[in-house]
Amino acid sequence: QINLGVSEQEINHLWDQIEAFAEYGFNLSHAVAYTYISSRLLWLKAHYPHEFYTAILSCENLSEKIKEYKIEAKLHNVEMNRLDINKSKETFVLVDDMIYYGFSNVKGIGEEAAKRIVAGQPYVNFEDFLNRFGTDAKVLKPLIGLRCFKDADPITLYKFLEFFREKQKKISGNKKRNVDN
Repeated sequence: QINLGVSEQEINHLWDQIEAFAEYGFNLSHAVAYTYISSRLLWLKAHYPHEFYTAILSCENLSEKIKEYKIEAKLHNVEMNRLDINKSKETFVLVDDMIYYGFSNVKGIGEEAAKRIVAGQPYVNFEDFLNRFGTDAKVLKPLIGLRCFKDADPITLYKFLEFFREKQKKISGNKKRNVDN
């Protein structure tokens, strides 16, 4: 008190002001930051809705939130397409003003498989996909079930997959016999 040249009453008054500001000052700074971010997001949503929804969906992992954004996008006339073997990428992507689901957003397809699928694009048909990607059932079942391939209906594709696997077994068996001889 003596060193600062102020009375105890002035110090208590200053401390009361600091406490009063602390009650709302920190929250106020957060409110300002959130307002700033929200206004920017609203502007992007209004002026660039396709890009906005593509970006926001790419950042989301929760299926419930993805459903909410999908409904909201539809209300803003932003169309979302299911997986496409040649247009979809690892996460959501915008192609010709259409948002396509990403391979890694599908349950059962991990990031590594999604990267491998995208690295092999474009695929001519289902057989081309099988020849270059392989016959991993964990990946193929959801892709076929979600009608990612336009070659045929899912039942026909499952039958072809079984035929393809049998053909591959015969080929590998013949190669093994030729090596043994």
